[in-house]
Amino acid sequence: MSQGQQQVGELTDEVEGLLDKIKNLDIPNVQVLKERVARGIRSTRAALADAGESVKNAAIATDEYVHDSPWAAVGIAAGLALALGFILGQQSARER
Repeated sequence: MSQGQQQVGELTDEVEGLLDKIKNLDIPNVQVLKERVARGIRSTRAALADAGESVKNAAIATDEYVHDSPWAAVGIAAGLALALGFILGQQSARER
């Protein structure tokens, strides 16, 4: 779990705790607010689960590609390194 996912999880836990504390208050519209927040929490947790699954699938696909085509992966990495080196070299030359 990433740090961002962990922080969102902690935030939703805190919000759920606050909802539990105010559940017995007899204030108009509190129930409506609680339902909206609860829907938001469910939606957030589902989105986090989907995002985690997407990242996992991308990592698996990348791993499979590298294992199936190691030289292509090396070529792509070398091309990216060359392009990055060229760009950084141009910026360094301009600063002089």
